[in-house]
Amino acid sequence: MVGILLLFSLIVRDVNVEGNKHIGRKRIEKVIVVSPLEEYDSLKVKESKENIEYLYRTKGYIYAEVNPLLKIDGDSVDVIFHIKEERRIVIRSITMDIRESQEEIVIPVSALPADFRVNKPLNPERIPVMDSTIKYIMADMGYPYAEINITVNIKGRWSYIIVHISPGKKTYMKCKDIVGLKKVERDKVESIISLKTPVLFSFSYLNYKKQMLYQTEMFRTVFYKVHGFEAEKDTVDVVFYLEEFPPRVFSTGIGYQIPDRFLLSLSWDNMNVMHRLHTLGLSVDWSQKLDGTFSTEISPHYNIIYLYSKPFNFNLSTFLNYDYERIYRQIARGARVSLEYLAIYPFNIFSSITHESIKKEYEPEGYYPEINRKTTTSILESGINLDSRKNPVDPYQGIYLLMSGEIAVPLLGGTEKFMKLTNEIKVYIPFKYGVMAFRTKWGGIMGYGESSYISTYYMFTLGGDGTIRGYDEKSIGPLEEGEYHYGNFLFLTNIEYRSHYIWKYLYGVIFMDFGSIDSDLTELFTEYTGLSAGSGLRYTTPLGPIRIDYAYPLMNESGIGKIYIGILHAF
Repeated sequence: MVGILLLFSLIVRDVNVEGNKHIGRKRIEKVIVVSPLEEYDSLKVKESKENIEYLYRTKGYIYAEVNPLLKIDGDSVDVIFHIKEERRIVIRSITMDIRESQEEIVIPVSALPADFRVNKPLNPERIPVMDSTIKYIMADMGYPYAEINITVNIKGRWSYIIVHISPGKKTYMKCKDIVGLKKVERDKVESIISLKTPVLFSFSYLNYKKQMLYQTEMFRTVFYKVHGFEAEKDTVDVVFYLEEFPPRVFSTGIGYQIPDRFLLSLSWDNMNVMHRLHTLGLSVDWSQKLDGTFSTEISPHYNIIYLYSKPFNFNLSTFLNYDYERIYRQIARGARVSLEYLAIYPFNIFSSITHESIKKEYEPEGYYPEINRKTTTSILESGINLDSRKNPVDPYQGIYLLMSGEIAVPLLGGTEKFMKLTNEIKVYIPFKYGVMAFRTKWGGIMGYGESSYISTYYMFTLGGDGTIRGYDEKSIGPLEEGEYHYGNFLFLTNIEYRSHYIWKYLYGVIFMDFGSIDSDLTELFTEYTGLSAGSGLRYTTPLGPIRIDYAYPLMNESGIGKIYIGILHAF
C-alpha cells in the first residue's frame, strides 16, 4: 500500500472519524489537518493521528489509540481515523512527600494548577507545568534550590500522584546595587525596597517591591536580576535597574468643537521635589466659546509618596472652578485631603475628605430663585482602585477598576446631604493587529434626610470629549441649567480599536461611544441617550500620544460632527 501511495498521486475524497464516544466529532475535527479535495500527504495523516491522541490524553484517556485507515478508490482515497478510547484515568489523591526538612512546609493543593484536583481526569501533558509551579512555590518560600520529582501510580481507573520534594538549603537575599538613579535619592529607593539586610528569598516580595517602585510614578522602567543561583549561594544578590521619568513634566492639550468652542488644558508637575519622591503640580483647564462665555478650573496639588517609607500615599489639593455662562455665574472652591494605601498589588484602598463651597448667581436675578444660592459641602469618600495597565500613558494591556462611594455630611458647616456611587472599568487587550480598548462607567446620586436638593455641580453629565464624542459638552440629560444638562443616574460605554503603526510613530483609531443618563434609574436607555462613531489618528510622543479625533452623532442629534485635538487617549 505504501508503495502505491508513493508512486501515484491520490486526492483525499473524505475524512471521517469513528469509535469516538466521549469527545465530540466537531472537537476532534478541529485538530485534524487532513482536508478533503487536497493531495494525500502521509505526514499530515501522522500529524492528525498524534493530535487526536494528544487531545484524548488531555481528557484523561491516556491509553487511547488512533489508527488511520485508508480506503482507495481509483485516484481518490478516504481517510478514516479509528479511535479506541480505552478507560479514562481519574486523579484519586495528591500527596506531598517533603524530605529532609527541619521545619514544616505546607503546599496546599489549591496552589497547584487547576487541572490537578481530586476526581479530575489525569492530564499527563500538564505534569511539567505542575513541576514548575511547585518549584516556584518552594522558591517563594525561601527554597530556590528545591528538587522536585513527580510520580504517578495508576491502579485501574484511578491515579495516585506523589510529589517528592527535597527542599535544599534555605536561601536569603539582599540588594547589592540600584542602577539608573539620577535625580531620585538612593536612600529613598532603598527604604522602599527594604533589602539592606538579608531577608528570606521570595519572588513575590521582589515583585511587590517592583510594583511599589512603579506606583511612585517616578520610573519608566523597573526590573531586577538575581545573582548567585548558579553557585547555589546561601545569600543571593539582587540588582534593581531603574529608568527615571523626566523630573519635570509639562503637557498641554488643545481642542476645537464645531461650531464654536475652543478647549485648552495645561499641566505642570515637579515629579521629585527635593529629590524625596514628593510631587508638586498645577493643572489648568479652559473652555472658551465665541459668544464670550467660558469655564475654567485651576488646581494645585502636593503628593507625598510612601509616607514614612510605608505603602501610604498622602495627597493635598485645592481647586478653584469658575463658570461664566449667559444666564449664570458659578464659583466653586475647596480643598481635598486623601490617603491611599497600596494593599496587595495592584489593589489600592483610598479615603478622602473634601470641603468646598459653591456660589451660583443667575442673571437676571430670580431666573432660578430656588437655586440662586450658596452651598457648602463636606464629602467623605472611600473606595478601591485596581490598576494593572502596562504604560498608563498609552496603555496596551491590563485593567483599570475604580469603585467609589461618597457621602455628603453636615460637618464644618456642610449644607448638602447626598450619597453618590461611581464605578468605572477599563480593559485593554492586545492582539496581532493592535489594541482593543473598552470602558464602562455607571453610577448614581441620591439625596437623604429632610432636604432632597442636590447641586448640579455633583450630578453626572453626558456628551462631549471624554464621554460621548460628537455631541456638545454636557448636552444630554433631563435637568437643564443654562446650556448644560445633568442627571442622577449614568451609564456610559466606549469601544476603541487602536491599530499598529501605519507610518513611523503614527497610527489610526476607530471608536464608538454610547451612553444614557436620567433622573430616574428605571428610565435609563429611554429618552436621554447618545450614540456616536468616529475615527482618528495618534502620534506617539514622550509625553503621550497626540490625539486627533472626528466623531459623528448617530442618535438624537444633527450636525456635521466634531473634531477633537489633544494629548492622551480619551480613556
